[in-house]
Amino acid sequence: LKPYGYDMLVTDGFAAMGGDDGYMTRYSRSQKDESSPEIELSTIIAKLKAKGLKLGVYDNPFWLHYSNPNAIIPGTDGITVGSLRYNPEKDKDVLHPTKNDQFGWVLTDHPGAEQHFEAFFKHYADMGVHFIRMDFLSWYEDGMNYSDQIDRGYGRERYVRGMQWINKYARKYGVYVSLVMPHLKNNAIIEKYAGNMIRINADALEGSWYRFSENNRGSLRGGWPNSE
Repeated sequence: LKPYGYDMLVTDGFAAMGGDDGYMTRYSRSQKDESSPEIELSTIIAKLKAKGLKLGVYDNPFWLHYSNPNAIIPGTDGITVGSLRYNPEKDKDVLHPTKNDQFGWVLTDHPGAEQHFEAFFKHYADMGVHFIRMDFLSWYEDGMNYSDQIDRGYGRERYVRGMQWINKYARKYGVYVSLVMPHLKNNAIIEKYAGNMIRINADALEGSWYRFSENNRGSLRGGWPNSE
């Protein structure tokens, strides 16, 4: 790829994204078999570096990756990654409490959440990763996709707080941020500071002229997807 002008390979979703202590350290599998071993990110980075390429990752500081819920969040006095998840006994102000979440979300008002966000960016910067693509942001903010309820939705206040930390720590650790599926409320008042680039359109799906041009041509929505 390098001779053709490319300098980076970026991972995507729909593959195994494993981690033990709260952050992704493994991606995809060694074979087309769900029982095959996951591949260490460090292995992928080394192979790309040998070809003169860098790695970007598909991940999100609002997500949790762990097999050990008792792992301690760096920079805290014993706060565990498992404590950042939704707790129905304490978290009464979610928008759709009867829904089941598609991801393990970080509740940004839980103790240790800011330290978790900072450690997320430090984790990748230390590995040499400086591009992160963050997806499904609308599902965190209000649980909505088009007019469908998908996740519980953790509210504007928690979402904005997380975006402020993304802005703060992406800058600190030199990470370029791509935001995907945000509602962009109030003319993207928070996202334009948190992200370097933003995806506003829905999936191409089956393609065709209808999908790329005719479908809802010229219309803009007040939330995700902002355009077709």
